[in-house]
Amino acid sequence: MKALPLAILLLALWHPSVSAEPAQPAPANGEAMELNVLDADPLAGDRARAEQGDVDAQYNLGHAYATGTDIERDRSKAIKWYAAAAKAGHLEAQYALGSLFQHGWKGIPPNHREAANWFKQAAERGHVKAQWQLSLLYENGKGVKKSIVEAYRWSTIAVQGAGRDSDLWRNGSPRIYRLRWKIPGNQFPRIEKSVMAQQAKMAKAQENGQANP
Repeated sequence: MKALPLAILLLALWHPSVSAEPAQPAPANGEAMELNVLDADPLAGDRARAEQGDVDAQYNLGHAYATGTDIERDRSKAIKWYAAAAKAGHLEAQYALGSLFQHGWKGIPPNHREAANWFKQAAERGHVKAQWQLSLLYENGKGVKKSIVEAYRWSTIAVQGAGRDSDLWRNGSPRIYRLRWKIPGNQFPRIEKSVMAQQAKMAKAQENGQANP
């Protein structure tokens, strides 16, 4: 008679319908719908915020469409969302939009004029990479009137902004020296004054929260 409870206990332990884990409640209808939307569109959150004017979300969408992150690459949509953020003053979006125009896309030729426009907006606010790319456009006369002076000025600002420990300082300094030899010596006082004025302008913009963080 005493063996019966033990047999029942063993049967309960081995029976497949018995589980030590508590049952999980089914998600509410609203939660289930939200999960389904996110599964269908991994960018749904950013998309909703972007359409409400969130510039960071707009930049994220532009980046996703430009790089094919979680979605098929789409140049027109990348430009649309980058431009929305860039026009609202998003610094990285301005640089990214310039890069998109600079390199072209799947048989579409580069638009150096647009690239120069957005690089310049970002460069004037202290974006080092935009400053360097703008200097290259000036040196080669792409999208802007060729100017060795402007190429030298913006490359100098970029390298000094990047700092002595940066790759740009090490790799960019030889180019600056090469550009320098192409400029008449009597122009340097004016150029150096212009460089310092631009750096002061960017420092003031950064104090006001308008420059590259």
